[in-house]
Amino acid sequence: MTRRRRTIAALSVVIPALIVGSFMPTTAKVWLGTTLQYVHGAVHMAAFGVTAWLLISLAGTWRNRILAALAVCIFAWMIETGELLIYRNAMEWLDVRDDIFGVLAALIVTRAKGSRTGSANPEASGK
Repeated sequence: MTRRRRTIAALSVVIPALIVGSFMPTTAKVWLGTTLQYVHGAVHMAAFGVTAWLLISLAGTWRNRILAALAVCIFAWMIETGELLIYRNAMEWLDVRDDIFGVLAALIVTRAKGSRTGSANPEASGK
C-alpha cells in the first residue's frame, strides 16, 4: 500500500471519528474525560491538527496545502455550528480557536518538514 493510500485510509477513519466524537452526548464526553478544562482544548488541537496534517500531506503545492488547511478550518467551524443548531448551545468560539491552532501547527510542521527535505524542483516540494 502506498503512502498516499495509507493517508486516505487514515482520513477515512479520522474524519468520521471526529464527527462522531463531536456530536456525542455530553455524558459520553464526560465519561471519556474530554470535558476537563485542561484536556478539552488539547483534544481539539490534536484532533484537528492530525486531520489537517493528513490532508495537507496529500497536497502537492504550497497553495494546495493552504487550501487544505482552510478546508479543515471550515470543517471545524461547520461542526461547531452543527452543535449549535442541534443542541441549542452557544457558539463555542474557543473550540474553533483551538481547532485553528491545531491546523496552524500542522501547517507549520509540514512546512518545516518540507524545508528540511528540500528538493531541486520547488514545485515538487510544494514551495
